[in-house]
Amino acid sequence: MEKIHKLFLWSLLAVVMFSFSACSDDDEGGGTGIVSTWEYRQSSEYYEIVQFRADGTYIVEEHEYYNSRNEWDTATEEGTYEFDEEAMELTIYYYWNDRLITRTCPVLQLTSDILELQNWWSGYEDRSFIFRRV
Repeated sequence: MEKIHKLFLWSLLAVVMFSFSACSDDDEGGGTGIVSTWEYRQSSEYYEIVQFRADGTYIVEEHEYYNSRNEWDTATEEGTYEFDEEAMELTIYYYWNDRLITRTCPVLQLTSDILELQNWWSGYEDRSFIFRRV
C-alpha cells in the first residue's frame, strides 16, 4: 500500500511540474501579444514588415514598387517602443533628422493574427492600419 501511495504522490508531483512549465511556455511564445513580426499590405506595390522585439526595440521595412523604374525601393526605420496593454496604446520612439520623434498609436485590435493600429502613419490620425502576423 505504501508503494502505491508513493507512486501516486510522484505522479501527482510530475503532473504539477508539467503544468507549470506548460503555462510558462504559453506566456512567452503562444502567438499572442505584440512581440512578433507583422505585415501591413496596402497593395501589391506597397507593404511594410514590422518586427516588435521582446527587448523593446522595433524595426520597420517599407517596400514600395515603382513602375517607372521597374524596381522595388526599401527603407528601414528602427527605434524603441512601449506597449501599454491595459490602455491598449503603443508608443514608438525613433530619430528623424537627428530629432527624437514620439508617436502614440491606439491599439484597436490585437489577436493572435491581427494587430490594428490607429495613427500608424503621421498625418493619418483617422485611419486604421491592419497588420497580419507573419
